[in-house]
Amino acid sequence: MAKTRTHLLVVGGGPAGTQAATTAAAKGATVTLIEKNIVGGAAHLWDCIPSKTMAASALRHSSVRNAAKLGLVTDAGQVDMDVLASRIKDITGDINRNWVTLLESQGVRMLPGTGRFTGPNSAAATDSEGLETTVVFDRALISTGSYPRIPDWAPVDGERVLTTRDCYDLETVPEHIVIIGSGVTGVEFVHIFESLGAQVSLVVSRQQILPHRDAEVAAELEEDFLERGVRLIIGARAEKIDVADDGVVVFCDDGRVIRGSHALLAVGSVPLSDGLGLDEAGIATDNGYVTVDEYQRTSQPHIYAAGDVTGQMPLSSVASMQGRKIAHHA
Repeated sequence: MAKTRTHLLVVGGGPAGTQAATTAAAKGATVTLIEKNIVGGAAHLWDCIPSKTMAASALRHSSVRNAAKLGLVTDAGQVDMDVLASRIKDITGDINRNWVTLLESQGVRMLPGTGRFTGPNSAAATDSEGLETTVVFDRALISTGSYPRIPDWAPVDGERVLTTRDCYDLETVPEHIVIIGSGVTGVEFVHIFESLGAQVSLVVSRQQILPHRDAEVAAELEEDFLERGVRLIIGARAEKIDVADDGVVVFCDDGRVIRGSHALLAVGSVPLSDGLGLDEAGIATDNGYVTVDEYQRTSQPHIYAAGDVTGQMPLSSVASMQGRKIAHHA
């Protein structure tokens, strides 16, 4: 078993973790980063960046489709999903490689694998072959992020029933996609898929879309969606999905049934805090989220947490700011 000592241990290489690592290293600290999936962050590079890339393509396709309204006669053409998927992979790959190159140049030690605390000042990194490295640290940051929530009743298969992370390498634009969840993510994908030419139905469990946003803004968006042909199923909560060879059937708790070619879950996220050994380190949680104070400190003052795993505002920009703040404070 290998053993190393570091001033700052970062568990999770997303926006918070990478920003903390580079900032601390620039200040002269020894830094060790443990990342299981991809440096740059799974949620960031497998969801956030791809959705924005897809939205940019969707906006341009929508402009071409609507060009006739401006007196421009043109063929709207088709969306080549393979080319779009390739562009997404190129962009995320560049971001990942740039982060790895920068951190390596700063002397940050990167351990691929799963991180787990074994005590208040120690952790273990286990790689894909089961080899374990013990890390003794002075300060630590938990920035493991989150992953899409999948209800028990949803038979996600990546083909007909999708999470957001399944949307970026589809073979074709769905004929009719049923989006379940009307928060920011669900609304974003309504715009994306309608703009790409899909028929869209949106299941809204509350009495308005964007239930945690201004009601007037939500009403304007609802009007825009209806004008674009989006079907809104207001006040219905999905509770079952049946899958057939030619599509899906979504059943709601009020008896309404929606048929489509695909179903997309946009029902929130779950913090990646299981298996981190938080109890061994004496770190408090609340419903899986790591609790922090105004300085992002956990119940162990020398261990910090940032990003989605804290349940705070789930934005890459916020996580990045938190990571830089922690590096200066630690």
